[in-house]
Amino acid sequence: MFEHLGRLISRHPKLIITVWLVIAVGGFTVSTVGLGGTSLFDLLSTGELRVAGTESDQAQTLLAAEEQGASLTLAAQGIAPDAKGLDDLLQKARTDLAGIDGVDSVIDPLALPGGIASPLAAPLLAKDGQGFLVVVYLKTGLSPDVESAGLAKVESRLDTLRDDISGLKPGATGIVGGTSLIVSAITGQIERDLRTGEAIALPIALVVMVLVFGGFLAASMPMLGALASIASGLGLLYGFAHVIDLDSSVVNVITLLGLGLSIDYGLLIVSRYREELHRLLTSDEGRSVRRRRGDGAVVQALIATIKTAGRTVTFSALTVAIAVAGLTVFRPSILRAFGVAGVSIVLIALLTALTLVPAALV
Repeated sequence: MFEHLGRLISRHPKLIITVWLVIAVGGFTVSTVGLGGTSLFDLLSTGELRVAGTESDQAQTLLAAEEQGASLTLAAQGIAPDAKGLDDLLQKARTDLAGIDGVDSVIDPLALPGGIASPLAAPLLAKDGQGFLVVVYLKTGLSPDVESAGLAKVESRLDTLRDDISGLKPGATGIVGGTSLIVSAITGQIERDLRTGEAIALPIALVVMVLVFGGFLAASMPMLGALASIASGLGLLYGFAHVIDLDSSVVNVITLLGLGLSIDYGLLIVSRYREELHRLLTSDEGRSVRRRRGDGAVVQALIATIKTAGRTVTFSALTVAIAVAGLTVFRPSILRAFGVAGVSIVLIALLTALTLVPAALV
């Protein structure tokens, strides 16, 4: 099988590279741009880990049953709730917010019966009397699009209210927060960290491999496999995100796994290929063989590489994949996501090492 693969690669190297280029570019595009404007990072989730059937999960289910829909909160600081002119600002904001599609209720201390003197207002007031909360709840059962649009409009209006409060009393500040904003901030940071990490890791790895191989060309082969694996893996995660829940941390873990394995497997392939080619060109039987594709030396070196290093890489990848697949039997969804995505990226790294890197060498 490995010998047949080697011969196939030696005959169609440009086709194999082209196919991988299409896969990598396509995977990177759908993961960053998405289909219909929804990228991979828009589909990620984050939050506390839950294990189905546990007491904590049952408690969270009971709490969720009593909760209202999604909400956003403005925490105003540095201004007393009875400040002159504040009631008019809050009343206007309350009317505007209530008119947003999907909003169920708007709560602030001055909206309650009895105002700030009411016992119900206590949870909405700062202990020092210089701050208060404005909480906006959306209706339950909204479609994702309607909920997302509603939250965006609520956030914009609360930002305006915060600015109005700051204008009413210099020095007053406010923070708009909520679960949706926290998730958005985390996934956004994950996306930035991914770009930063790759921008640092890839050049360092390339420099190290240039020193190891003594040349840029040979060092670039494992990097080519790593880039293709990462781009293809992100595209595959985009598909998985439509089927299973993917935590935001899965992206960086899978990317690092793909980077490490691709470089590791690529190093084995390139090193063995150089050894085989050198042996053929310096041996008695190969003295008359010129170093050119089609004359036999490159084909023989590639076949020998796939039969030896390729076999090693295959068994190594399968061992890692089987080990990572064990995560799929655990109950937390994040571990199952790690398992499914981990097995996928290991197999992608294996495929790039057995096909793309050898094709580039040819």
